[in-house]
Amino acid sequence: MKERAVTIWLKAPLDVLMKRVAKRDDRPLLREDDPRAVMQRLMDERYPIYAEADIIVETINSPHSAAVAATLDALRAYLNEAK
Repeated sequence: MKERAVTIWLKAPLDVLMKRVAKRDDRPLLREDDPRAVMQRLMDERYPIYAEADIIVETINSPHSAAVAATLDALRAYLNEAK
């Protein structure tokens, strides 16, 4: 992906991710006895790869519009630096 696109990781802490998925039942990996432990394991496995993204936007438990604004700001800054 890095050869053809700008990669963006919307990074969130475990508590925020758990709140986001708590109301959904379409996450097969989280249907186990301890969804929080599963999520932590997935984060441990995946975050080192995600950290290779061109842009990392820290997201918190705020409105989606705030994450969108932060992402657009980070993308603009990245593109300005690339010029």
